Amino acid sequence: MRTTQLACQPAPGAKTGFRTSYLLESGSEFGSSLQLKLCVDTAQKSISGTCCVKRGFIHFDLMLSGAYTDLTGSQGEAPLEIELIGKPRHIPLSDSPFILQMKLSPDWKTGKANYSLFSRQVDDAMVLQDAAPAID
Repeated sequence: MRTTQLACQPAPGAKTGFRTSYLLESGSEFGSSLQLKLCVDTAQKSISGTCCVKRGFIHFDLMLSGAYTDLTGSQGEAPLEIELIGKPRHIPLSDSPFILQMKLSPDWKTGKANYSLFSRQVDDAMVLQDAAPAID
């Protein structure tokens, strides 16, 4: 399988940011597993990266971009809310955009996600930080 390389650089002049990687698993009959490799720019509160989608024998990558909101201190809300939009790298999915919404713990390690792919909605997928290197 081909590995996608992504430069992780914060905004010009800023040295705030980090790399992270997640695995998303769902009990849905849809049965896809997702691996996210993300670059978080904390100065701009923006996120970019890749998503490797695996479903049976089908594997493909999506380029991701989006933003996060830090809701620390808000009552009844998850501390971090992330929204990402995915664009395919090599296959035509224009009629079926990938939309991912995650709510994560303040340490960015665990949470839940909702996403739509191939016109199907998956709710409450488990999000776990991957121990593998995020981005080279």
